[in-house]
Amino acid sequence: MALITKSSVVAFKKETTVSELINPASGAEFVPMRSGGSITAAVETIGSDEMINSLGASKEFVVKEVPTASFPKYLKHSGVEGQEPEYGVLIESALGSKDIQGTERNTVGGSTAGTAAARATLVVDSGEGAEYLTGKAVMIKDATNGYSIRNVKSVATDTLSLNFNLSNAPASGINLGKAVQYYPAKSGHPSYSMHVYQASVASAYHQAIAGCRTTAMNLSFPANNYAEINFDIAGTDFYLNPMVVASTDSYLDFSDTAPTTYAIQLDLKSYKTPHELARAIEAKMNGVGSVDSYTVAFDNTTGKFTFTSDGTTFQLLWNSGANTANTVGDLLGFTVAADDTGALTYTSDNAISYDPAYTPSYDNSDNLVIKGSELVIGSFNEFSCRSATQASFSIGTPKVDINDLCDENGVSESVTLDRTATFSTTLILAKHEAGLFDKFINNTTTELMFNCGVKSGGNWVAGKCFNIYFPNASLTSHVIADNEGYQVINLEATAFVTSSSEEVFLNFL
Repeated sequence: MALITKSSVVAFKKETTVSELINPASGAEFVPMRSGGSITAAVETIGSDEMINSLGASKEFVVKEVPTASFPKYLKHSGVEGQEPEYGVLIESALGSKDIQGTERNTVGGSTAGTAAARATLVVDSGEGAEYLTGKAVMIKDATNGYSIRNVKSVATDTLSLNFNLSNAPASGINLGKAVQYYPAKSGHPSYSMHVYQASVASAYHQAIAGCRTTAMNLSFPANNYAEINFDIAGTDFYLNPMVVASTDSYLDFSDTAPTTYAIQLDLKSYKTPHELARAIEAKMNGVGSVDSYTVAFDNTTGKFTFTSDGTTFQLLWNSGANTANTVGDLLGFTVAADDTGALTYTSDNAISYDPAYTPSYDNSDNLVIKGSELVIGSFNEFSCRSATQASFSIGTPKVDINDLCDENGVSESVTLDRTATFSTTLILAKHEAGLFDKFINNTTTELMFNCGVKSGGNWVAGKCFNIYFPNASLTSHVIADNEGYQVINLEATAFVTSSSEEVFLNFL
């Protein structure tokens, strides 16, 4: 029977040890899937130049696994101010760090709107300035400024200098929102495990990748359409219907013809397939010195395990063995309330299950439609929205595998060693517009900010907005072109780091 695609569910779980598969721990770690996603099991092989009296090639050998995935997502907030979205670990893996502001702060006296020669500032209570990292977004919740979204350019004690100026100076007592900020780190980027189940109930299969890192994020904001983000993912180990053996289900007690009773303990790990687990059990059983020989097999049709002995007596001691409380029997589908005796072959009572351990639950938030958004390009006193048909951002963070001759897959982990951030947009050309070309031709450092989300009465709504910020960028392409009969500027930019700032910041407000 054909398996339905739309029933699939996916979960992401941050790993405590890089490349060690970890299962979801709650329904909140599931993320809605979209069509167009993919997960690919792939390997790298090396050839052999042995000549064995034939023009044909010798057998190639697998050197390591190189699984990949593509995961398209509607870009949106969690719906709760100060709570990261359910797919936050994918962004954190790319940039490396996050900061979740749990307490909302407000202004005290002295904030400024800024001038043509000076940046706008916000002044917060004594000691609170330390909470505002460079690039963190603030939602200035005064109706006079329309709940403006700005980024922190720099901090001097408790005075926050903003990236772009404001129309009006905020009064004292204005709340500043609770941002979830993702920002670049030099090392320590977290890895995660990815799990795809064919369904949340009666699932026909379970695929997983361990050691995942986000190698690229592509953010797209087309006018009058949904905000989208697509993640490219690369991992180190692939699993199909993995079997996780923990200390609570790692023992097998059995007896042979002699009769002698044995107890084996399986290695505590995630087995890539049920077949790998069957081979491991068989090897352990045949390694205890029994007078008999054993085979353990998994049936692809029934989903059950079968144990066979060539002796005259064979018992699986699920209930009377020394390790009843930690038996592997229930994991294999056996009913462990009683021993299996009186035969030389035993098959598990139930097929193994590929269902997730938790019912998926998702953020209660709507998709973001790109209208009423804000695209700002220029210097701090150029804070008008640039009319555009679309804007897009790409952040590349390729990984490098750490080859390790001790690791069974030849790769012990991976690390992120590089990062690029680029921007492109299609601006609607206005008469007299030459400022961006001037910045382009003179390689003028330019700031860039994009805000989108939901508005009510002209004000941004907390818990439903997104912000991305390039503190320093170079315009790399400026082309005036026709777009279905009207003139546009196809503009591109590349962000760069300075001695005082990283190049890209993402915020949910």
